[in-house]
Amino acid sequence: MNFAEGLHGTEGSSDLKDDESNTCDTGFDANAKEVEIMSTLLLDQLNERDELVNSIQLKNRFISFVHRVEEVSKSSREGRINTIRGILKSLHVPVPATLSPHPSTLVIPYIPGAIPTDEQLEALCRCLEAMASNSRLAPTLLAKYICS
Repeated sequence: MNFAEGLHGTEGSSDLKDDESNTCDTGFDANAKEVEIMSTLLLDQLNERDELVNSIQLKNRFISFVHRVEEVSKSSREGRINTIRGILKSLHVPVPATLSPHPSTLVIPYIPGAIPTDEQLEALCRCLEAMASNSRLAPTLLAKYICS
């Protein structure tokens, strides 16, 4: 055996290296497939989580708009009642009991037994936002929602 063969091994040892290389390649391919499967699974779970978070935010937004519309309606109604009371008192006329404040009622159209989709909630949010800001678009948006 010469010095070069001692350093690089014999011809039989190169076959061993090829076998080890094939085993490593097979293991690497299996790991790569496993990583790809896990990555796909993780991305799917992240997408599901994002959809759930968006849905929850939309529902919270809807509820806050309902409260805002009720507050605007209540303050507007109380303002009108106070104006009418002031006029009646200045005329020395008794104030009827029907002018007393009453709870506001906001009616939201829906189909019984059917859960509204996110698109329907988004449309309702646009309607409620227009109503809360006393926008002229509110009737148009409500008509579009009801007719769709």
